[in-house]
Amino acid sequence: PKQEKFIRQNLPRWNIPLAIGVGGTLDFLAGVQWRAPQLIQKLGVEWLWRLATDPARLVRRYYQNLFFLVQTLVQLLCLRARGMLSPEPCCGSAESLQGEFKRLDTRLIDMENFSEAEVGAMTERFVLVDLGSRHWLKSRELALLVTSARNLKRKGGRLSVICPSKTLRDFFCLCHLDRFIRLFSDSAEALREIEQASSEGGPG
Repeated sequence: PKQEKFIRQNLPRWNIPLAIGVGGTLDFLAGVQWRAPQLIQKLGVEWLWRLATDPARLVRRYYQNLFFLVQTLVQLLCLRARGMLSPEPCCGSAESLQGEFKRLDTRLIDMENFSEAEVGAMTERFVLVDLGSRHWLKSRELALLVTSARNLKRKGGRLSVICPSKTLRDFFCLCHLDRFIRLFSDSAEALREIEQASSEGGPG
């Protein structure tokens, strides 16, 4: 993925809103590669045509992609099954610390009440989403968490998750979301870090 890495490294310096890697389009425009016949395009297997016309370059890439996809799907299915078959007990409510969190400009919210409207109305610097009652997240919920974390980060804040089950913690790690959303095992741990970040004047 050289073009994606190049864009990722340079986009902040270009001062433009959007960059798109053109990939194989250049090959088609230069006449080095030909588009598949209409029937193959309609069947949605143009990738197979490209593989057949340029095997030396594409066989290894497609094999690696397929291996990664299968491996990741198996890991996800195992995690999902583990969450359904042996759900871990909840770590308890963080409601008792609600007053402390408010003092530190922190919003504590349960995943059940987490919505786009709620996110839009947030003014706090720190937002903690309690996953103590959840054993899994739907795709929409996960997207909402990621979008909210990004929007809050732009405003100089931070969204974190507290009380994730071991299954959810492993899921966040598998998707590398633990690099983007901080996971706290309980509310007391989150409170300590927020107090420290507040005293240092930044989200940390």
